[in-house]
Amino acid sequence: MRVLLALFVLGLTGCDLHSNQWVLQSYDRDKGYIFVRNGVQYEATCFATGYPVLGVDNHPDPNPDAMPPLPAYDQSTCSEILAYLHKPVPHFRQVYGSLLVYEEKEKNWKVEF
Repeated sequence: MRVLLALFVLGLTGCDLHSNQWVLQSYDRDKGYIFVRNGVQYEATCFATGYPVLGVDNHPDPNPDAMPPLPAYDQSTCSEILAYLHKPVPHFRQVYGSLLVYEEKEKNWKVEF
């Protein structure tokens, strides 16, 4: 009986493996991306990408909420994120309630959904 209880508890902790993490569940070239966090699905389309910059001399914008400057013309524009299909996406966050942002911190590269 104790063995069954231990296995049950171990199974419950294993279910929480990706809790509170963003996971890229699927991608469709026409419809966009589906991300999952804590059991909730978020349908998203690629909006913008690039290095956030300031001014006419294009200095990097260090503001963590700075938007990428290049508009996405189709869903393949944000294909960098596909490396995380069915995996947790690092440096991914929700901003202002509805925007989803992926950052490559070392390069200051952002993709916005």
